[in-house]
Amino acid sequence: METYRKTFPSDHAKLASVYHGMALALYSVGEYSTAQSSYQKALEIQEKFLPSNHPDVATTYCNIALLHRSLGEYSKALFYYNKSLEIRQKCFAADHPDLAATYNGIAQVYRSMEEYCSALSYFQKTLEIQQKCLPSDHPALAFTYYGLGTVYYAIKDNSTALCFYQKALEIFTNCFPSNHAHTVTTYGNIALAHESMGEYMKAASYYEMVLEGKRKSLSANHPLLAKDYNKIGSMHFLVEDYGEALSYYEMTFEILVKALPSGYPLLAIPYRNIADVYRAMRQYSCALSYYKKVLDSIQTVPSFYFPWQLTVRKNVIEMSEKLNQYDDTVN
Repeated sequence: METYRKTFPSDHAKLASVYHGMALALYSVGEYSTAQSSYQKALEIQEKFLPSNHPDVATTYCNIALLHRSLGEYSKALFYYNKSLEIRQKCFAADHPDLAATYNGIAQVYRSMEEYCSALSYFQKTLEIQQKCLPSDHPALAFTYYGLGTVYYAIKDNSTALCFYQKALEIFTNCFPSNHAHTVTTYGNIALAHESMGEYMKAASYYEMVLEGKRKSLSANHPLLAKDYNKIGSMHFLVEDYGEALSYYEMTFEILVKALPSGYPLLAIPYRNIADVYRAMRQYSCALSYYKKVLDSIQTVPSFYFPWQLTVRKNVIEMSEKLNQYDDTVN
C-alpha cells in the first residue's frame, strides 16, 4: 500500500486488491470495523473502474456480507449476499462453485435468524451444486451436510438431522484428526440429537467421543472437560445407572474444585447432581449433606441465577424427614 500510494492516485485500480487483502487479514484477526472500512474502499474503487457485474465486485460483496454476518447484522448481510448473487447468476453457469458459496452464506444467515424454511432451501441449493462439482468426500460437502443437520435439529426433526450429521462426520473423520474442532463438534451435535430422542446411551457414547477428542488437545483436568463429564453423568442418571452417573459427576466436581476459587457458586451444580444421585439411591444422609453444600455455595447469589434453589430447599426438608422417620423406626 505504501509503495502504490507513492506511485498511483489514491483511487487507482491497483489499490482495490490491496485494500481487499488488508480487509481479509483484518477480518481474520477480529478487527471487524477496520476490515469494513478497507472493504468499502476496495468496493468504491472497483465500482469506479470495473463493470457493475464484474466477478471481483461480487466477491467483495460476499466478503462484506460475511463480515456483517459475523457481527450479527443479518439484514445487511442478506443485502450484500443478494447483490453478490445477482452478479454471479449473470456471470456463471447455474452449477458454478461461486454460486454455491453465495447460497451457503445466505443459508447461514437465515439459520441465524431462525428462518429455517429459507435456510433449508438455500442449503439444498448449495448441496445440489456441490454434489455436481466436488468429490463425494470434499470437506465443503461436510460443512453443508452439517448445516442441514443443524437446521433439522432446530425444527426437531432429529432423525433427519442425524442422517446429515453422520454424512458430515464420515467426511470429517476422513479429512481431519479425531481431536479436530469440526469432528468433535459434530460428535457433540449427534449426541444432542440422540438425547432429544430419548436415546440416552447412544448420546452417552458420542459424548464420550467428544471427551476423548478434547483429551487429546487439553490437559487431564482442564475446566472445559467438566461439562463433558457432567453430560455423560446425566445420560447415565437418566437410565438409572446411578453408579456410573456418580462416577462422572464426581469427576466433574474434581475438575471444577481445582479450577475455581473455594466456595465459588458454580460448584453448586456438581453438588446438586451428586445429591440427586444419592437421593435416587436412597442414601438420604449423603444426599442431605450434598444438598446443604448446594445451599451453602449459592447463599450469596441472587435466586434468578439458580432458579432451582426452591427445589433444593424442598429436597433438604424431604431428606431430613426421611432420616427422622428412619431414626423413629430404629428407636
